[in-house]
Amino acid sequence: MPLWCKSNAFVLVDDSGMVIAMTPSEIAEQFLELFSKKERWTSGPYAIDETGAAVKVDSQSACAWCLYGAWWRARLAGKISLFDMSIFAEAIEDASRALYGYDAVMANEADGLPAVRAILRRVRDGK
Repeated sequence: MPLWCKSNAFVLVDDSGMVIAMTPSEIAEQFLELFSKKERWTSGPYAIDETGAAVKVDSQSACAWCLYGAWWRARLAGKISLFDMSIFAEAIEDASRALYGYDAVMANEADGLPAVRAILRRVRDGK
């Protein structure tokens, strides 16, 4: 699919010219699904395998991610535009600061999976 610039924002379009975009709410819903099982979440490394060893976020053996590890995994998969992922990252940070007073990485590490889920629910709900 070609990458086009429209209104100073990069967006993906399909061959018919239809814009392919996801809102932060839609992306948050997918992340909430990923983190619906605690075994899919980690703190410390961006991603781990079944033995708990740190691996690259896009490794075939990765089975759990921190919040930003999941963000990088989604971005590297190329199924969500960089623009949409950037807006989503801003929404994550805004939600984390509103809920906890600090950034999402700290919330992931200090407050754990419940904080990650709360941040994602806030983004999903558009608050």
